[in-house]
Amino acid sequence: MLHCLANHGTIKIWRYNPEPMNTYEKLGFLGGALFFMLFPVVTELYTIYTLLDFAGVFNEAIVVLTILVVFSVIGGSIFFFGLTTRICISCVNFSCPFNRVPRKIVNTYLKRNPIMKEAWEKKGYKINSRAHAFTNWTD
Repeated sequence: MLHCLANHGTIKIWRYNPEPMNTYEKLGFLGGALFFMLFPVVTELYTIYTLLDFAGVFNEAIVVLTILVVFSVIGGSIFFFGLTTRICISCVNFSCPFNRVPRKIVNTYLKRNPIMKEAWEKKGYKINSRAHAFTNWTD
């Protein structure tokens, strides 16, 4: 069964579009994901910098914040790894940069969904070909 757990429960602002994501949509998605991954770490590093600048000494707060930065990086890495290896392997958003559904399953899915198949074929997708320009699927 294919479904996207990452988007489950989110507000649907736009109408469904069966076409694959274009380059700008992918860049916007990756930029948003990168922002949410890096914002906490950058904020924590800036706080450490500010404490060093004002205090002028290496105190306990800086040690705690350094540990927090390390845990934030580890937590973000675990989240990303878990997302791409556990959730993105069963997502129907085939053009997502994180999607890891095997091409054989994508082809089977598209054969059973003629509206989506037609939209993807209009954008140049070929069901029986191995080369594909939209994503980095594994076979």
